[in-house]
Amino acid sequence: MNFKKSAVQVVENEKRKIFLIKLVVFLVLVILIPIVPFLNDFIFSNSFMYQFYSSLIFLFGANLIISLGRIIAAKFYIRRIAEQRIHGNFLLGITWISNILNVIAFLIAFMFLFAIKPLEFLTSLTIVAAAIAILSKDYVTNMINGLIIMFTNQFSLGDQIKIGEHFGRLSDITLLNLVLKNDNEDSIIIPNNLVFAAQVVNQNPFRKKVQVYFEVPLGTVISTQEVENEISSYLLDQGEDVAEMELSVSLAELLKDCKKFEIKAFDKPNNAQKLEKLLKEGILKFIDEIKK
Repeated sequence: MNFKKSAVQVVENEKRKIFLIKLVVFLVLVILIPIVPFLNDFIFSNSFMYQFYSSLIFLFGANLIISLGRIIAAKFYIRRIAEQRIHGNFLLGITWISNILNVIAFLIAFMFLFAIKPLEFLTSLTIVAAAIAILSKDYVTNMINGLIIMFTNQFSLGDQIKIGEHFGRLSDITLLNLVLKNDNEDSIIIPNNLVFAAQVVNQNPFRKKVQVYFEVPLGTVISTQEVENEISSYLLDQGEDVAEMELSVSLAELLKDCKKFEIKAFDKPNNAQKLEKLLKEGILKFIDEIKK
């Protein structure tokens, strides 16, 4: 989906406020606690409280660095976009990356809490880690593919896309799958790996095709150009911009007792129903004139 810059900037401003609050808490932990005598004695004289304090300092510090990196990346991205609408995929991608890094920071802080050295812990679990890596290979590949999809500009949240035989509105992208919503608002969950193996069709979010068919008796002598001229004239009378619609008329089918014509045009999605109605009215008017 394309988002207005103003809407994205409101969200980013809220994240900056949260970052400032966390920064204040971090500074209190780092500066205030050591200089307050009773807090200093309580924390530094107790080994467990000291480990807890060290873990908290590490967790807050890592979170601040990750949050700052995300804010800077989002700020540069928003500035780089010249147009007034931007894709939400990139912001979703950097948010997921920051979440992953925060989980890693939490695990390391948890090790510090129980006086476990992370490097030694990982070294001691080398064989187990290798086995886990082999077993989770598909999940890791899926997650990497998810990140690639998030940073692509080929489609974005809110787009109407077709993946294989599934069609719907792209409502969410996670590290494991894409979620499509069909016309009945049913959720279609597609693993990220399948997206790269299937044909993906992204409908133009700014234009929608409108098709109308009509039939006339086989003996009626009319050409596609006549129909196009009449329909174009009617649409112009209704104040429509025909030049932008790419209006075209073709003979869709020649049946036993009639000719079947197809009228095709493109318009903005929010104006598609109105255009379809006008095309049908124009056809009725044209048929009435033929009968006279």
